[in-house]
Amino acid sequence: MSRDYVRVVAEEDISRIDGVQRNPEYALLIMEAYARSVTTQSTIENIRGLMKAQESELSRATVDACIAALRKLYVFEDLPAWRPSLRDRTRITTTPARHLVDPSLAAAAMSATPDILLRDMPTLGKLFESLCVRDLRVYAESLGGKRLPLP
Repeated sequence: MSRDYVRVVAEEDISRIDGVQRNPEYALLIMEAYARSVTTQSTIENIRGLMKAQESELSRATVDACIAALRKLYVFEDLPAWRPSLRDRTRITTTPARHLVDPSLAAAAMSATPDILLRDMPTLGKLFESLCVRDLRVYAESLGGKRLPLP
């Protein structure tokens, strides 16, 4: 189950990936805040703000290190900012859209149940959008599409 996977990532994998001992509670808080930002172009500071709202203020360095570890574990996979055409020099947006590699992990990180999601259509819509992005990435990759490097 996704909840078990999120728990194992927080309790074991996040420290094992690079040998740095990390607090599982912090990892869970970061995954939950990231999940609340799914499909948005939230900055890392905004994500930290979501954690402060839960009375947990972690340093930028701690959050950055945990996010980097979670990217190495393929838990987070942001959608890079895009250009409207190949000839454009500038990107329309500069902040990537936040995504977990699978929207079921976002739901698990937020402790969302089907009943809760059916009563919260905006969140369900964000998770559905994330599901579409995930599937389009898989289909595009099978047709020779390239993953862009993570920032």
